[in-house]
Amino acid sequence: MNKTVIGLISYNDKHYLEKALPELINLPDAKIVILDNAQNDEIQKYLEKDFPQVTYLRHPDGNTGFSKGHNYIVEKSPKSEYYFCLNTDIL
Repeated sequence: MNKTVIGLISYNDKHYLEKALPELINLPDAKIVILDNAQNDEIQKYLEKDFPQVTYLRHPDGNTGFSKGHNYIVEKSPKSEYYFCLNTDIL
């Protein structure tokens, strides 16, 4: 079990992910989960290639918004002690 899940909501913002993920990826005992509200194939391919350890999600209803999106991440994520909900533009 990871101690922390870091949830990020993405919407056509690969340029923010390119800055944020290299900083977040090496945090100890943390699992990163991204919900792609735009369901953007480019972001999915980027994550599969450069960050395969990141969990990529798409909601079946499409764009869920911020709070419903984070609730979905919590529902689909592995159990953890903590959950951080972040925006992709944190850096």
